Amino acid sequence: MQIKMDTMEKAPIAVDSYGEKVSKLLNLGSHLRDQPFAVIDRGMFGAKGEIFTTDQYIEFKSNKGFSKLKKKETINYADVTVFQPNNASHYLNWDFETADEKFTIGLVFYGTVKGINPRDILWYDKEGFPLRSAAFYKLLSSVVPKTGLTGELKTGPLKTALQNAIEFFLGNRSAEDIGLELNQGNAQYAEFYALQTEFSKFLAGTTLATESTADAYLDVYKSLDDIYIKILQKMKEEFNTKLGNIFSRHQKISEADEKFQRLSSVWYLRQMIHLHFASHHLGEDEDKVWPLSILKPRARRYSRNNRETLEIKLPSPEEYDKAIAAMKR
Repeated sequence: MQIKMDTMEKAPIAVDSYGEKVSKLLNLGSHLRDQPFAVIDRGMFGAKGEIFTTDQYIEFKSNKGFSKLKKKETINYADVTVFQPNNASHYLNWDFETADEKFTIGLVFYGTVKGINPRDILWYDKEGFPLRSAAFYKLLSSVVPKTGLTGELKTGPLKTALQNAIEFFLGNRSAEDIGLELNQGNAQYAEFYALQTEFSKFLAGTTLATESTADAYLDVYKSLDDIYIKILQKMKEEFNTKLGNIFSRHQKISEADEKFQRLSSVWYLRQMIHLHFASHHLGEDEDKVWPLSILKPRARRYSRNNRETLEIKLPSPEEYDKAIAAMKR
């Protein structure tokens, strides 16, 4: 299940329209609106849906009238032992896995902007994103505490993992040192993958915070500022030279694009922690704003003189310095 651009508009309408029938079909015992989250899709030839109850995930298919159940699969949150976050610059899909099954909770950060593919632009939807991400965070808060993941999402393991990730990013630790298993999917940008994974875990971990443990999570949250500064310093050093000669230029532009894409996802993960956890405990003077403009570079294709070229506009050293200085105030 992914919370898309129109989910917050369509989902409540479907629940109000079909919720009673779906609840009866699935023997939920109460109206669908009483459950943490539900997405129902009723088509011409049938219906399907995903329901997050207080203790399990349900996926079903039925006839159009919700009177005949064709398929029903359930996963108890308590059986989830593996968390596999998959993060992109403009969306995320997080898998929660048992020994042989999984369900997904996803979120779209922003969609097409003025006809531009979301992967080709950095954007912050000031009105829609806080609402969509609030629903995402609320759902996480209903699911994560009931899983078998809570041990690894406590502040001690999270703080250690985040520090290991930034040391790996800086080249001071190896993948083996920090227990990162490299594979075909994460090896090329392993240092960013490590950061994305640990920021994801921390976001999930904050849903476990209680009145007695909130301060410990806030201490870890404040340490993210130093991590962001170190990331920007490393990026400034890496890209403070020309991209290379014509033979390697295309590859280096693509690599730079991918790194800024991944750093944008880290920014969005931290933004959700800010919006839905830290801002409820910290004053504005205690909660820094992470510069967003520094993350704008994207590779773009242009056609000139019947030749296609790939270009990217990287931040100047002065722009990095300005962003870093803002973080240190």
